Amino acid sequence: TEDAAARAEAELSAWETENDAKAGVGNRLKVAATQAAIAAAAAKDAKQVHAQAISLGIAPATMKREQFLAEDDVPAMVEHVRNGGDREKQQAALALAKHAWNVDNNVQIAQAGGIAPLVVLARDGTEGQSVAAALALMRLAINHDNRVAIAKAGGIATLVLLARDGTEEQKESA
Repeated sequence: TEDAAARAEAELSAWETENDAKAGVGNRLKVAATQAAIAAAAAKDAKQVHAQAISLGIAPATMKREQFLAEDDVPAMVEHVRNGGDREKQQAALALAKHAWNVDNNVQIAQAGGIAPLVVLARDGTEGQSVAAALALMRLAINHDNRVAIAKAGGIATLVLLARDGTEEQKESA
């Protein structure tokens, strides 16, 4: 995980340097490099994700079932991530991570504005909050548009820092 994050960070830095030198073409290449870095940082071994989910209290059986949320549940969870107490933030991030396995829920979470508060929680939250938020971001990053939104919200740097300097659990989630 650390090696993948370090490689993604190095590749992104190299692309940015090269693209900044090529002014006009830079934006397209920078977006491509950012997307590649997000994909590299978000890619996880299935066994690792499974073990992480278990450690966070997400039952493996629920990972396989399709889980659909009522539209009003997602905004409430996002609001708890944004403004809840410590326990509420972590529980809401776990719930979003759990539900992000489903493609429809994945899109719905992003549309409800869930990406930016998850990035903030991954960066500034407690250890448990950052683990839950990083797991949710990893699952949301399956979607191309979500990868772009994660990058715009500063998620690459946050996840790279967690993967490089975090606790073992944070490194596994990032």
